[in-house]
Amino acid sequence: MQLEQQWINNAARSRTERDSQRSKVYAAERMAFDGHPVDYPEMKDVLRCVAHVLKSARVKRSFPILFERDFVIKDGRRARSATGWASGMSFPREMRKRWVILHELAHVIHQREEQALRFDAEMTQLRARKGFFQSHGWRWAEVYLKLVLWFMGRPAYDALRKAFKAGRVRHRPPRLMSPEQRAAAAERLKKVRVNAEFFRRAA
Repeated sequence: MQLEQQWINNAARSRTERDSQRSKVYAAERMAFDGHPVDYPEMKDVLRCVAHVLKSARVKRSFPILFERDFVIKDGRRARSATGWASGMSFPREMRKRWVILHELAHVIHQREEQALRFDAEMTQLRARKGFFQSHGWRWAEVYLKLVLWFMGRPAYDALRKAFKAGRVRHRPPRLMSPEQRAAAAERLKKVRVNAEFFRRAA
C-alpha cells in the first residue's frame, strides 16, 4: 500500500516537473558534437544502428524495460527535429546521426521507466529523487551518457560529460537527505548568507 501511494505521488509529480534542462542539454550537445556528420542517410541504416544497440548485452542488462514491448521507428518526414517517446522514435534525414539516435533512444528508455508500474526498491528510490520525471532531467541524462560511452566511445563520452558539467546539466541522482540533514544544510546556508552579507557591507 505504501509503495502504491509512492507511485501515485510520483505520477502526480510527473505532470508538474518542468523540463528545466532542455535548453542546457541542447547547448551541451552543440558544444560536444558540433559539425558531426549524418551517419545514416537512409532509414535502413538507422534501423541497422538501432538493431546493433538492441543486441548489446550491456543494454539488455542495464535497461531490460526497453525489451518489454516493441517500438516503432519512423522516417520523420515533414518534421524538423528528431523525437523519441515510450513507443517509438522519428528521424528526419538531417537528424540521422549516431548521437541523435542515442539521445532519442534514451527518451524511450526513460519514458518507459517513468510509466512502469513496478515497485522494486531500486525504481522506487529513483522515482523519489527530484527531477526523475523531467524529460531532459538527471535520469534521462544519466541513461544518455551511458549509451554514448558504449556506442560512441570514451572521447565522445568525455566531451559530452564535460559539456554537461560546463552547462550545469544534472546527470546524477540528487542525494536523498533525512529531515535532520535538510535542517543542517539549511542552517549552513543561513550562516553562509549572513557571512556574505557582512563582507558585502564591510566592502
